[in-house]
Amino acid sequence: MFVKIQNKLKLVYAFSMAFLLIAFVTVIYASFKWQVHVERKKEIRVLAQQIAAEQMELLKRDEAKNTLVNIEKETDRDISGQTFYYLYDARGRELKADMPFPRLGEVVAREISVWSETGKDVRIIDTQMGNGQKITLMVVAQKVYDGPNLLGTVYAGRDVTGYYRVLERMIVPLLGVSMLFLSLVLLVARYFSAKAMIPIKAAYTRQRA
Repeated sequence: MFVKIQNKLKLVYAFSMAFLLIAFVTVIYASFKWQVHVERKKEIRVLAQQIAAEQMELLKRDEAKNTLVNIEKETDRDISGQTFYYLYDARGRELKADMPFPRLGEVVAREISVWSETGKDVRIIDTQMGNGQKITLMVVAQKVYDGPNLLGTVYAGRDVTGYYRVLERMIVPLLGVSMLFLSLVLLVARYFSAKAMIPIKAAYTRQRA
């Protein structure tokens, strides 16, 4: 009888502490992921605002002419291809672009074409290169206004693969630490269940006496 009671107490302690441990690890991982997301979003937002300020005159000329000005493709802003942008006027026509690598450019262009349907100002794009390498992009949409008039939209993005791969690699050590603590939890549960049985056994002995 006492063995069954002790085993039940052990399970209660073990499950309670394991739940707290899993919740703690989950919160830690989610906090790191959210922090990376917020910092990269802020960084790309600043980039989009800088581009919007630089291209204001181009957008104003396009608005005044009401015709499509010559498209100028920039390729020297970031030769690594890690940052990129697309500039569209208020009518949804592409005016200027500093595109990422061709394969990624196709993916980003598809996302931009359906952007208005999502209603979001930030999108995370996961894709795969021809060699099987997984790539994660973050793209921010920045509206450009001249007073109350909408002139266009800047879609600025960055390759954030490295940041998210670091987060993924964190999972293994976190799981390892969790398993270690879970082993300690089982030992602690055994100890507390044994301690809890002392007054129960004493009360049972007094009743039998």
